[in-house]
Amino acid sequence: MLLPLVGVCGSVPGKSPGKVPGKVPRNYPSMTEAYKKAARQLKVPSGLQVASGPNGSSISFQCTHFAEGRFRYAHKGIKWAQQWTTSWNSTPKFEKLCVVKKMKSGAVFIPTAWDCTLKIYDRARTLAQQFKKEVDFPVNLHFTDVSRYTVDCGLFMQPEYVVAEDYLQGKFLKWCSNYGYISPEAKSDDAIMPAFVHWSWVHTKGQEMVCDLQGTRDENGYYLTDPVILSLNNKYGETDVGIEGMAMFFMNHKCNDICKRWRRPRSESFKGKISRETLAACKHMQDDVNNGTSFTSDMKFTQTIKDIVKKVFLRIAEAQELS
Repeated sequence: MLLPLVGVCGSVPGKSPGKVPGKVPRNYPSMTEAYKKAARQLKVPSGLQVASGPNGSSISFQCTHFAEGRFRYAHKGIKWAQQWTTSWNSTPKFEKLCVVKKMKSGAVFIPTAWDCTLKIYDRARTLAQQFKKEVDFPVNLHFTDVSRYTVDCGLFMQPEYVVAEDYLQGKFLKWCSNYGYISPEAKSDDAIMPAFVHWSWVHTKGQEMVCDLQGTRDENGYYLTDPVILSLNNKYGETDVGIEGMAMFFMNHKCNDICKRWRRPRSESFKGKISRETLAACKHMQDDVNNGTSFTSDMKFTQTIKDIVKKVFLRIAEAQELS
């Protein structure tokens, strides 16, 4: 029995061409059975892809996505502690459940396509660690580990690049978006979340803001995924809506006991500097944002309003003497 190629949906993984033995050794654990076991753990009927990653690890994941965002699909997956192809004598060791992200379009076949995503996670993780050091009460914000993997699509096809992160157990919540949305939970029990957004802006002297905070929580803290970082020069990719996202947050954010003493541009600061018509349009936009959960293209300011708000916001922010 010849083994099929790795990476085709519904296939079983084996050695690469030129290294595949004519027959699978009798004492070799059935990879088909290993896949069936993985599929049962994932609660999927069949059809898994395989990808290799850092430090000899690998993932297998469902071909059909279970969720999607504006730019990516999310697939259920399993992390393995070794490559599927490293040994003929044992099934790869199950490590943990994961979520695999695939781009909807764009440079999915270019290794550097995920560089910006990895940079965002690293930066968000660094800021969360600094936040924990600077506040005078216990804070546990954990951004999931994320790594790049290479999907072997077959002998005559380019490999595809994906990222995988830990699967978060528990009820999934979205506390803040990248365009001003702040959930009811973030305004009460989870006030630490908008406070962290606020702090990130103060800490970076108005240059950046961590937002789009979402994930799960338990008695040990918050477990976060898919953060967005806003910047003055929009250097963090497609979700970085920059100054207008910062402005929308502060126009919507009511400081809580954690952040009430920190500097910030206040909504009343815009009065007298922006016409009533533009302020009314901003209020309407806030209402739209609060009725949604994430940024969408039809929730952006018009260019005219955007130009006004960005200019005034920067002027007000500069007056905060953050440097």
